[in-house]
Amino acid sequence: MSYSGERFIVPHLKSGGLAVSECGITENSPGHSFGPHIYGHYSAHFVLSGRGVLVSDGVSYQLSAGEGFMIMPDSAVTYTADRFDPWTYVYVNFSGAEDDVLVHSAGISEDKVTFSFDPESGILKDLERMHSLSRDSSGHGYDVTGCFLIVMSYLVREETKKNGGTLLPEQYVRRAVSFIENNYDRQISVNDIARRIGVDRTCLYRAFKKDMGTSPVDFLINYRLERAVVLMDRCSMTASAAASAVGFCDASHFSRAFKKKFGVAPGHYMRGRK
Repeated sequence: MSYSGERFIVPHLKSGGLAVSECGITENSPGHSFGPHIYGHYSAHFVLSGRGVLVSDGVSYQLSAGEGFMIMPDSAVTYTADRFDPWTYVYVNFSGAEDDVLVHSAGISEDKVTFSFDPESGILKDLERMHSLSRDSSGHGYDVTGCFLIVMSYLVREETKKNGGTLLPEQYVRRAVSFIENNYDRQISVNDIARRIGVDRTCLYRAFKKDMGTSPVDFLINYRLERAVVLMDRCSMTASAAASAVGFCDASHFSRAFKKKFGVAPGHYMRGRK
């Protein structure tokens, strides 16, 4: 059993942002199977024609043209082409900042790894363009990633329509967490976070308490403290320098929060590391 098609490794600059690392189109022979395999990144598959079966973490999904599946990081997967009508699909491997947010905004999660798309929506043209751009490295992969984001925007829009034009509470939380992880070193407040994701402060608080068991401000403080410890341990930064680097503008506030979380004052922590 075999397959044919084109596969391109997509070069990209290490900017830290979301990026496509590989893109390809695969035409499978009848019954061709891949796996079991575990990916360390996301991999989106868009079925263009034919049929097949995905088995992800022991759960089976029957798929055909106009449907797709997302391979989640660290999930054990096997996917097999139908014996009489084998599938052809475009696949995209991607990772980076906000990859979780993108996937979940499209209504995809560990409990729902499949999706559908409207071939008449224009998505097929963008899939074709993305695959074509993968042949050329002159754009450093930014053009490929841009096309992929347009493709994913089709799924995000459809998911938003299903929810009446609004995000689900857990999606608010994921966007807020991503914003914090990328901006914790700046002078951001809970109001800034709420405005960034388009929700009022009260709604964000309730969603955080339900999904994370803590408040947005406590999550922000704890995340900053954890990053401060990394800087103190790995970069030998002083406590005051680490505090400033992670967004604390008040040294006494940093000291109180540090002692509350770790049980010792920053100075004692530093002396204990020597």
